Amino acid sequence: MNISYLIRYLWEKKWLILIPTLLVLVLAWFFTRNLAREYTSAAVLSTGYMDNNPFEDSRNLNSKLLFNNVIQTLKSDQVLDQVSYELLYHDLSGSTPFQKVKDQSALQEIINKYPGKKPGLLESLTHKIDSFYVLDLAINADRKIRELSDLYQYSPEALMENIQIDWIEGSDFIRVESTTSDPNLSALISNEICGRFLALYQNKQGLSSSASIETLKNLVDTKKNILDNKLKLLQDQNTLADANPDQMLSSLRSQLVQQKSDLIGANAALLNVTKLIDEAGRKGGLADNEDIIALRNNIDQLYAKYVDGGSNDQNLLDQIAKLRAELQQKLSTLTGAAGGTSMGDLQKQKADLEIKVSVATQTINGLENNIRSLEHAAQSSAAQQGVIQGIQSEIDVARQQYIQTNNVYNEALNRNRFPGNHFMQVLHASPPIHPNPSKKISIISFAGMGIFFALIFLSLFLEFIDPSIKTPAYLRASQPFPLLANLRHTRIDQPILELFHTDKSLSPTTDKFRDQIKQLRFELEHTEKKIFLITGYHPSSGKTTLVESLAGSLSLNNRTVLLIDTNFHNNTLSQKYGAGPVLEKLEIDSADALALQKIRKNLVSTGDRNIELLGCGNGDYTPEEVLPQKNIFTWLQKYDTAYDYVLIDSASVSEGPDSKELLKYIDATLVVFAADQPFTEEDKKFIEFLKNTEVATLGVVLNKVHNYCLDT
Repeated sequence: MNISYLIRYLWEKKWLILIPTLLVLVLAWFFTRNLAREYTSAAVLSTGYMDNNPFEDSRNLNSKLLFNNVIQTLKSDQVLDQVSYELLYHDLSGSTPFQKVKDQSALQEIINKYPGKKPGLLESLTHKIDSFYVLDLAINADRKIRELSDLYQYSPEALMENIQIDWIEGSDFIRVESTTSDPNLSALISNEICGRFLALYQNKQGLSSSASIETLKNLVDTKKNILDNKLKLLQDQNTLADANPDQMLSSLRSQLVQQKSDLIGANAALLNVTKLIDEAGRKGGLADNEDIIALRNNIDQLYAKYVDGGSNDQNLLDQIAKLRAELQQKLSTLTGAAGGTSMGDLQKQKADLEIKVSVATQTINGLENNIRSLEHAAQSSAAQQGVIQGIQSEIDVARQQYIQTNNVYNEALNRNRFPGNHFMQVLHASPPIHPNPSKKISIISFAGMGIFFALIFLSLFLEFIDPSIKTPAYLRASQPFPLLANLRHTRIDQPILELFHTDKSLSPTTDKFRDQIKQLRFELEHTEKKIFLITGYHPSSGKTTLVESLAGSLSLNNRTVLLIDTNFHNNTLSQKYGAGPVLEKLEIDSADALALQKIRKNLVSTGDRNIELLGCGNGDYTPEEVLPQKNIFTWLQKYDTAYDYVLIDSASVSEGPDSKELLKYIDATLVVFAADQPFTEEDKKFIEFLKNTEVATLGVVLNKVHNYCLDT
C-alpha cells in the first residue's frame, strides 16, 4: 500500500467517516448548549523555602519535595473540611446562597433529622469552624453534615474537582485556583483554602518556633558570659604582672573556693528544678499544642454527643464546661503548674541555672589554669607575658563565637515575625469580571476531531488487515500470467446481454466495465483459439457474469457463441435461461450427419440471435462422473464449424475438480479473480497446476475492482 492508494481509499469511504462525525458534532452541541459559564479566581502563597535561610539550607536542597508536601496539605481534608463548613454556613444562613440544591426535599429531610434542626446545625457549623475538626462519619451528626456537603457539592471530593493547586516552578510561590459558575464563590474558595492552611500551620508551628528562639537567646547569653569571664581574667593577669605572686595566688585560690561553692549550689538548684519539671510532666501539667488540639477534639465529640442526646444531659454539659475551663487555662499559660510555679517560670529557671553552671565551670577551669601557671611558671616577665598572650587568644576565640551566635539569633528573630514562620498569602483572590473562555467550542471540536480521526484510524486498520487482493498490482505480482482486464465493481440493473446492445446512457462504472470486456474480447479474438474454459478457485468471483458479458461483446462483432453450463454445483446460467439438464444426457455420434441438428434441438435461446446455451442439471457430481463417452465436447473438437466461439462456465476449483477434468476438451483457460477475495495458497497451487498443463492459459481477469484500487 502506498500513500496515494490510502488517500483514494479514504476518499471512497468519505461518507462513512463524515456522516458519523457530523452526527457526533450535533450531539456534542446538543449536550453542551446549556453549559454554564465558569469563573476562575486565583490566590498565591509564598513559602519562604527559596529564601537565603541559614537554618534551613539542607531543607532547600529538595525544594520540590517540600512544595509537594505543602500542596498535599492544602488538599487535605483538615483544610478542605474547614472550607466546607464555611460554605455550608454561608448558604444555609444567608439569603443569597452560592449553590441552589435541586432536591429540596432531600435537603429539608437532612436538616429536620439533624439534632436541633436548622439552629442546631448552624451552631454546630459555627463550633467546627476554625477547630480543624475532620468529620467522623461514624457519628450521626457528622454524617448528616457530609450528606449536606454532597448535596451542595461542597465536600472535599467535590471541591477538589473545582480547584487546581500547583507550584509555580522556579519560584517561591504556590498558586491556588478555584473554578465555579459564581465569581464570588471562586474567590472565596481560593482565599479560604489559603487562610485555613495558614491557620493550621500557625497552630502547629507557633509554639515550636517560640521555643527555638528562646534556646538561641540562652546560647547567646552563655557565650557572652564566657567572654566577660575571659576579659576579667585578662584584667586580673595584667594586675598580676605588677603584684606580689603570693598575694595573687592567695586571691586566686579564694576565688576558686568561692566559684566551687557557687557551682555546688547551682547544681543543687538545677537538680531540684529538673525534678519539679519531671513531676509536672507526669501529672499532665505540660500542655503543648497537641494537648490543646486533643482538648478541642474532646470538647467537639462531647458537644456532638450532647446535641444528639437532645441537648438535655446536664452531666455532659458539666464535662464540656470543665474541659473548656481547662482549655482556657492551657491557652493562657501554654504550660502546666507545678508547686505553685508556672511551667514557663520553671523552664526559665532551668535555663538560667544551666548557664550559671556552665559559667562557673569555665571560671573554675580558668582559675585552676591560672593558679597552675603561677605556681609553675618562672617569675620572669617573659613567662608572665606568655600567660597574658594565652588568655588574649582565648578572648579572641570567645569573642568570635559570641558574634556568630548573636548574628544567628538576630536572623532567627527576623524570620519569626510572621506567626506561621515562612508562609504568607501574597495575592488574595478577587471575583473575576469576565468568565473563562467557553469550553463549548473546545468540547465540540475535540468530539468531532476525536471521532473523525478514530474512524480514519479504524478504516485504515481494517484495510490494513484485509487480506483480499484489492489492486491489480497485487494480483500481477502474485502470479505469472498476464492480467488481461480489470473489471470495475458496478451494479448492473439490466440483463447483461442487453448491456452491449443498448442505446441508454450508462453509469461511469458500468460504461468502464463494458469497455474492459471489449478489451478482453480483443485478446480472445487474437488467440486463434475457439473453446475457452472460464474458471477460478473461489466461488462468487464473477465467472458466470464474465461468460455472459464476453458472449454479449462477441455477439456485438457478429460472432456466434455457444455457452455451455458445466457448473453442476450452481447452474446459474441454466436456471436463468430455463435450460434443462441436457449436458449430462446428450450423446453425439461423431459420424452422425445430423449431429448438429440434434444438438440444436437441445439448445435454448438467450434472446441474442448469435448466442445459444446448452444447460446442465444441478447436483453434487463432476463432469467425468456424468458425461457420456460420446459427449458434445468430443464432437466440438472435431467437427463443429457452426460456432465461432465456445465459452464454458465451470464450477470453482474449491468446489471440486470440474475445471481440471474439462481441460482435455478445451483450447485455453481464462482464470477469474475477485478483488474482494484473498489470494490464498490454494490459488497459488492452482496457478502452478495450470502452468504445468499442456493447455494454454490466456491470462487472468480481476473482477469487482473499486476505482480507488486502480493503479494510477
